Order: sequence, then C-alpha cells, then structure tokens
Amino acid sequence: MLFFFITLMEKISEIGIWIAQIHQISDRLMEIKLKENDLEGFSAAQGRVLFILEQIPNNRLAKIPIQALVDRLNVSNSTFTQLLDSLEKKELIERVRSTKDRRKIHIQKNVEAFKKFLDIYRKILMEMTDAYYRNLSNEDKQSLEKIFPKIIRSLEKEEKKVSKN
Repeated sequence: MLFFFITLMEKISEIGIWIAQIHQISDRLMEIKLKENDLEGFSAAQGRVLFILEQIPNNRLAKIPIQALVDRLNVSNSTFTQLLDSLEKKELIERVRSTKDRRKIHIQKNVEAFKKFLDIYRKILMEMTDAYYRNLSNEDKQSLEKIFPKIIRSLEKEEKKVSKN
C-alpha cells in the first residue's frame, strides 16, 4: 500500500511539473515568435485583452463595466490596470472619461493599429496551436480538450474555497 501511495504522489507531482514546463516553454516560444514578428515587448496577457476587446464594437465598449473585463480575464484589478497602461502606451487602446459620469472610464480601440496587431498575433497563435498539437492524435486532442477545462474548474473551486478562509 505504501508503494502505491508513493507512486501516486510521484505522479501527481509529475503532472504539476509538466504543466509548469508547458507554461515555461510556451512563454519562451511565444516571446521568440513575437520578436520575429516585430512585436517584442507584447505579452500573452496583452493578447488575451485584445482578443476580448476585439469581440466588442467600440460603441458597445462604453456600456461594459471594466470589472466585467477583469472578471473575464481572471486577473486582479491592478494587473488589468497594468495591461491597459501597456496597451495604451502602444496606442492600441485609449481610456476615455465618460461624458455622463466623470468617475467612469471607458476603453476605446485604435481600430487600425488594433487590427494590424491582431492579424499578426492570430498568425502566431495558429503556429503555437500547431506546435501544441503536432504530435497528438485526434483522440489525444479530444482528451486534452476535455481534461484541461476540468482541471481548471477544479483549481478555480479550490481557489475560491481557500480564499474564503
């Protein structure tokens, strides 16, 4: 029984190491691809913000609370503020004060720069996806696409449980 427990613990630890390795290698590969496409200094987190913003027309962005975007990205308010700062410096977005309520700030996209960036970024993401899946069978891909959301939900539940304490 002790042997089974040690083997199980080793396997659990291995899974965590694999996930960390995937994350680290993906980050390095993404950094190289961004640099190759003259997008050095952009991050995956910035790309996620832009993809979410892309789905929302500028005329509707003013109606969406900033907190809804923060929640959608699953980041802290301070992290989201830093992401917006960096995107604003790159002139991809602009923060505009509400004319109805001066306390509120809305996001507006620089449509031309936004589109140019996303076209390149989308190409890089396709290359990354190909790299992830290249050596997997269709069955392997389907299994991963079922397993990873389950792991994420499990971790999110644990995070909520722990953060309540």
